[in-house]
Amino acid sequence: MGGFFLDNVIGAIIKGIRRGNRARTAENWPIVDAKITNPDDWGKRSRRPGVTYSYAANGETWYGSCVGYPPSDREIEKSGSSLDAVPVLRIRYYPADPAES
Repeated sequence: MGGFFLDNVIGAIIKGIRRGNRARTAENWPIVDAKITNPDDWGKRSRRPGVTYSYAANGETWYGSCVGYPPSDREIEKSGSSLDAVPVLRIRYYPADPAES
């Protein structure tokens, strides 16, 4: 049982390092405004908040999505109205491959 706990700790550390590396890599990417095309598309299926969005880069339209952490029931009630208040998302995209955002 102790080995299973250690595996989880090591996995969480590695996941945190990867997340930090991705954030540092993307911090120099261009920023564009993205339009939310499908708010809470994933949240209805998995109870994880998520949005699908579209953005223009290099003269083309691209699509992306993002997912958050599972919210509490109280946060779920508030999330619908808070997403309506966000007209655009500010996202970063990889200039060499605009599909990566």
